[in-house]
Formats: sequence, C-alpha cells, structure tokens
Amino acid sequence: GLFSKKLFAIAEFISKGKPGLSNKRFRLWLASRSQSNLIRYVTVKNITNESLTKSVRIVITNPSIPVSNKVGMTKAGDAYLQMAENLAAGAMTKVRVDFELTRVPLNFGISLQTPAESCQPSCNVPQNLNAKAATGAIDLTWDTVANATGYTLYYSIDSNFPSGSTEKKENVQSPYRLTGLTNGNTYYLALTSEVNAVESNFSNEVSAIPASRGAAKPLNDTGITWGGDYPSGNSSTCAGTAISAQDCSSGRDATHNDDSDGHAGFSFTKLDANGGELPASANNWRCVRDNVTGLIWEAKTDDGSIHDKDNRYRWGGLTALGSGTVGSYYNDWNTLVNGSNAESLCGYADWRVPSTDELLSLVDHSRFGMAIDSDYFPYTAFNVWSSSPSAYFTNGAWYVYFYNGYAGSNYRNSAWQVRLVRSGQ
Repeated sequence: GLFSKKLFAIAEFISKGKPGLSNKRFRLWLASRSQSNLIRYVTVKNITNESLTKSVRIVITNPSIPVSNKVGMTKAGDAYLQMAENLAAGAMTKVRVDFELTRVPLNFGISLQTPAESCQPSCNVPQNLNAKAATGAIDLTWDTVANATGYTLYYSIDSNFPSGSTEKKENVQSPYRLTGLTNGNTYYLALTSEVNAVESNFSNEVSAIPASRGAAKPLNDTGITWGGDYPSGNSSTCAGTAISAQDCSSGRDATHNDDSDGHAGFSFTKLDANGGELPASANNWRCVRDNVTGLIWEAKTDDGSIHDKDNRYRWGGLTALGSGTVGSYYNDWNTLVNGSNAESLCGYADWRVPSTDELLSLVDHSRFGMAIDSDYFPYTAFNVWSSSPSAYFTNGAWYVYFYNGYAGSNYRNSAWQVRLVRSGQ
C-alpha cells in the first residue's frame, strides 16, 4: 500500500490470503510520506506464532538511514520495531517485512504506527500551564495538545517536585479546579499529555498557595526610618513629636530594620540560574526573591541577552491583562517571556509581566533618584511597564516611574523596560 498524508498515526497493508496454502514465503511492503521523523512501532497483523516457520525480518529504508532491522517474535501481534529514529521528515519511508508461514490466514499484513509529531514525548508537552489560587483549591488552564486523549496533573507540597513525593489526577481537562487543598500550603504542579498511548514529558512547573477568601497578603514596608519633627522638618532618626503615630514606628521598618538583606524592613535573597540561594555579597545573580511578598524577580544584566538592561518594549503581548480585548497590544516582550520560560530561568517556567501593585512593592520610599534597592536590582530603568492596561484611555497602560517611585499611565507604544516576575501567590 502507498499512503501520502501530511501526518499519519497508523498506516497498514492487509493482504487477502488463500486458506490452505502452506510453507509460503511472503514479502510485504508499506510506504508512507510524513512530516514525522520517527516510527513508533511496526506490527504484523493476524499471524500467530504457530504459523511462523522463521523469524520475521523488518527492514526500514529512508534517505537518512540505510537499513534498520529487528528480528524475532515472542507472541502474536508483537511490536517488532519499537523505534526507528532520525528519519528524514517529509521523505518517503519504506517498510519491508519478510516472513514464512506454515499456514496462511485469511487476512494478514503489516501495520506501521508513528506519533502525529516527530518528537514524542517531548513535542507533545502541554504549554502555558497557569495556576490561580482559590479557597482550598487551585484553578488551572493550559493549551490543548493536538491528538491528546487525556492529561495527567501531578502536584505536591514538596519543593523537590517533581522528583519528590507527588500525587496525581488523571484524565483532567482544561480548565480544571484541583480541590481539597490546605490553605497556606505552597503547591507545585505540572502536567503531561497522552498521545498514541505515550505520556509526554512534564509541562512548565507552576506553584500556587490556596488561601481563604479575604486572607491578608504580606506587604513590604515603605523603607522610611525617620520621623517628622513638629512643627517643621524631619529628624535623622525615628524620633520626634508624636513619633509613635508616624510611619517609622510601625511595620517591618521598625521590627526588622536589618540592612544585611535589604534596606530597613526589605528582605531579599539573590538566586543563581538554577534557583539556588547566593550570599548578599554575590556579584553575579540571575533572580531576586522577595522574602516578604514571596515574589521572585528577574535580574537585569549587561550582556546583550534577552535580560539585558537596554532592551525596550512597547506594551502588550504575553501575560498582559485583557490581552487583545481593547486598544493596541504589541508583542515586543514575547521574546523575553518565552525565552525566560524556555530556559527555566532560576528553575521556573511561569514567568510573566508583573501587575502595577507588584512593581510598587519594590519601591523604597526613602530613596529619590532611583527608588529601589540597587544592591539587588541594578540596571533598573526609570520607566518599567506593568501588565495592567489603563481604564482611563484605551491605548494606555500602567507603569512605575522608579526615579521617585510613583505609578502612572502612558501610551502603549512607548518603548520601556520590562522586569519579569513569578509567584504562587
């Protein structure tokens, strides 16, 4: 039989035999042209072990490989050739099967099966897994995989996920709500798909922390450690008239005023490319974890990479809120989002553009000229985009002006910096 399909899952050739014939030698051919560059397996159909006088011989020919053989049969319907790889995709692949029968069945033939794509299981990995925490639950969405017959969700509270202890939910579909979870616990999650009875590799890993409705989220303090001195002026310390009612007397700036890991009440940890913790004195780091909010931030570089400090983007693209609904959306920062997730920056693949409030959590109001801790966030530009569109005018979006730490909105076609973030909160 000759088959010509762009993608094929199963191609087969069935021959009509004449019952009663014996000791006959047979050679069956099957040819197919496909975009796939591997064959999953080859079987001989409707032939029993007892009817074989010799081992079956399978020969695969393709422009990229001269010959591939597999001999022997242990039971009827066996997959003789488990995998033929590195075939020239788009070229004609021929399968020849030689065998000898003592008894000829009525219908017999060969079956060739290949995944619908060439790189299974790696190419059928679900993409863009997203998690949103709810009360005692996590809501998940992901992009569907062509020809997938099902998905399996793996999750754990073990930070070594997926190598640690995991649980799973089989036959889930997007969107899916994972229930029965404990509020306050961090859950790590990943997904696989099943195509042609083969389970894919893991999707990107995400995390989320279920919380009771209305539960307070941690906030950074202002960074202000001095007080106003009535009737005018400021003190150099947290002293002055009615000082107990002033900002410097409350919050983390008062209770955790330790500059070893960030100014005043701020607390940051530098991370390496794999997410490992580094000392505060480290000169090279890839991310920064905010130990108060739980957010993990991309560190900007000066190396010409996708993380370079000089890269600028118009507003819109992946993870922009309300994507594509109202006003202009540009795709400039897609390279940064996709590239960071593809490289699993600091061990994670759920990087996104932050909201306005998340960006504002980095502002140190005790500083002017660059209102952020430059020991942890060097190369910060004055204007940094958030993921939040403006409700005031349709072609505007929110940004944070780090020169003095305020938020504003401006036209989306302005080319400004983007600093990615990721979090389970």
